[in-house]
Parts: sequence; structure tokens; C-alpha cells
Amino acid sequence: MDFKKYLEKTAKELDRKVEKILEEQLNEAKKTDKKLVPLIKSFAKSCQGGKRIRGTLVKLGYEIAAHLPGVKAHLGGGKEIFKVGAAYEICHSAVLAHDDIIDESLTRRGQPSLYTALGGGHYGISQAISLADYGFFLA
Repeated sequence: MDFKKYLEKTAKELDRKVEKILEEQLNEAKKTDKKLVPLIKSFAKSCQGGKRIRGTLVKLGYEIAAHLPGVKAHLGGGKEIFKVGAAYEICHSAVLAHDDIIDESLTRRGQPSLYTALGGGHYGISQAISLADYGFFLA
């Protein structure tokens, strides 16, 4: 399999894992405080798209290292590596939220950047910073 096909296949699985993690967070927010729901949805939307190259490289690195004694035992035969890759993707989205504020980027991946989607200005910026920090902790 060439890398392009490997990336496409792995990206689909990473998308599912990121979506699952963020859906769990959304369900928790619904129980905790319904005011958090639109914010979590905005952060989840900001995590969509992208090439998923970082998460894919995490998986590829694992597969290369899997030939070393004892590595597979640590990650349950390889299925758990998608959680690690998803964490990298969520963390990367959080970095991009901060980056968009610093660079005053109005869009990201063809959509409004997180702070723009949250209304821009002081409110949008402060909410995006808080959500990005939340993404770091979630990852």
C-alpha cells in the first residue's frame, strides 16, 4: 500500500475516533451544563477536516516500532493507537485555534476559524482560547 492510500484509510479511522471522543464530551456537557453544549459543538466542528497527517504518523511510528519486543503488549495489539492519534489531532486543532487568534485568521479549512465562529471580538477570542485550552487537557 502506498502512503496516500494508507493516509486515506487511517484518516477515516482517526475521524471516527475524534468524533467519538468529542461526542462523549458533548454528552457529558448536556448532563453538566447545557450552556456548554454550543461551545463544545463549536470546538468539535473546528476539529473536523484536515489531513490527519499527525495522527497517521503516530500510527505509522507505532507500526514500525511494533517489531520491537514488548511494544504491542503496551497498546493492546494496535487498536488503542487510534486514541493516541486522535489525541494528537485534537491537540493540533487546539494549537490552530490559538494560531488563528494570533494571526487574525478569519477562516480555517474553508470554514470560519473558531474565534470567528464564536462571534469574533473579545468574546469570540476569549471563548476560543478557553476551548483550545480545553482541547489541550482533553488530548
